[in-house]
Amino acid sequence: DPLDDEQASLELDPEKENSLMIRIYDDVVAGKIPGKIVSDLRQPDRLAAEDYLRTFYRLGQKGQDSGRSVIGGFKKGIFEIGTYREMHLSAYMYGLNGTEFFLLNVVGSVQQ
Repeated sequence: DPLDDEQASLELDPEKENSLMIRIYDDVVAGKIPGKIVSDLRQPDRLAAEDYLRTFYRLGQKGQDSGRSVIGGFKKGIFEIGTYREMHLSAYMYGLNGTEFFLLNVVGSVQQ
C-alpha cells in the first residue's frame, strides 16, 4: 500500500501543516473563493502548499487498491472530513484518477 510505504518517509513540516494548510482550509470553509485564496498566497506559501499536497497526489498515482488505501487513510488519520485533511484526500484522488495536479482544483474541491 503506497500510503503505508510513503507515510513513513514523508518529511512534512508540522508547523507548515498546522498553520498554512489550516489557514487555507479555514478560508475555504469561510466561503472565500478558492481562486482568490490561491492567488493571495505569498509565493513561498503557494509553493509550500503545492509541494505538501503534491505528496498526496503522488501517493495516489502509485495507488493500486484504491478502496483499501482510502479506508486505510481514514483509519490512520491521513484523510479526515471537516479538517484541512480533506485536501489530502482530494489530492490523493486526483493522483489516483490520473488528473493533472493543480493547487486550485485541490483547494476548490473542499469548498462546501
